[in-house]
Amino acid sequence: MKFKKSVGAGVLVLSATLAGCASTPVPTSEIAVSKTALESAMSAGGAEFAPVELKTAQDKLARAEKLVADKDNERYEEARRLAIEASVDAKAAETRALTAKSEKSLQESQEGRRALQEEMQRQQ
Repeated sequence: MKFKKSVGAGVLVLSATLAGCASTPVPTSEIAVSKTALESAMSAGGAEFAPVELKTAQDKLARAEKLVADKDNERYEEARRLAIEASVDAKAAETRALTAKSEKSLQESQEGRRALQEEMQRQQ
């Protein structure tokens, strides 16, 4: 009987140890990806052309970083989710900014072409 009790106790200790190992890891890579995405969005002109998306991404990243800083591994999954959402929002900001810049450039080119055509017509 003693053998069965010690085996049962060993299984219990092993289960507890494995449960401790199964805790949610710190979302370090997700936060790093979010930071990189935010930097790209800012470089693309996100502050000027996509301020709402950029601010949303910054806020989510800040909340994720706070959850990690609190060192509460029960909140790491929420931090991971926020970091991923921040990346998506930052990429949306970057895309919107690049699109707006392209549209602005196209409009300026068309205006330049029209001005050139008008000038050519006056010279004729």
